Amino acid sequence: MPNQQQEQAFAQDLFRRLGINPENIVSRERPDLVFTLNGTMVGMEITESTPSEYHWGHKIAHDHDINLAKPIFFSTSRLRDHGRQRTRDEVFHDMFNNPICVDMVEQRRDWCEDVRTQWARKRAKLNEAEYERFEENWLLIWDNKGLGDDYSTLANIQDQVLGTQFFGEEGNEFDHVYVLSGNYTFDFIPGRVAFFHENAQEVNAIFSES
Repeated sequence: MPNQQQEQAFAQDLFRRLGINPENIVSRERPDLVFTLNGTMVGMEITESTPSEYHWGHKIAHDHDINLAKPIFFSTSRLRDHGRQRTRDEVFHDMFNNPICVDMVEQRRDWCEDVRTQWARKRAKLNEAEYERFEENWLLIWDNKGLGDDYSTLANIQDQVLGTQFFGEEGNEFDHVYVLSGNYTFDFIPGRVAFFHENAQEVNAIFSES
């Protein structure tokens, strides 16, 4: 999970993307950040959806690259939550001995599941008695891995998102859930999802949660 310095950096990136300038920003716990926006007190939880194995895999690749003292090519497509902590050899094998080609449908499905899992975990926290709720309660999910800028992702991520049950069926829900992934920004509120791509002027869609 991100440390306080990373949380602040993720929050600043969100504010930049939304074009907002919150005031009285305070880092704390439960929630991670509190600020004032247009006179409204907002509490924001911040987390990361990137699988820990992805970070570990990059460290393995970095160490391997130093040892070889030459550029290397590897695949990160299978670095995800496998339900257990895999061994270094298993991770190494998946990175360096698998074909470079990637199942894009599977990749998008895994991405949605990673986001859904962290969202559910933070929703449970929001509903705990110790959690301090404000006038608005936001959740920011940072994806370090990042969705690709390829045409397949651009054309199909909307349907994949709409086909995933992100919102909870009971208890309190966040007023906004923002997901930052590469050049994509997603804004989830009950009944609506908006997504934006920073480098494509026409990719600005609002659609109903089915």
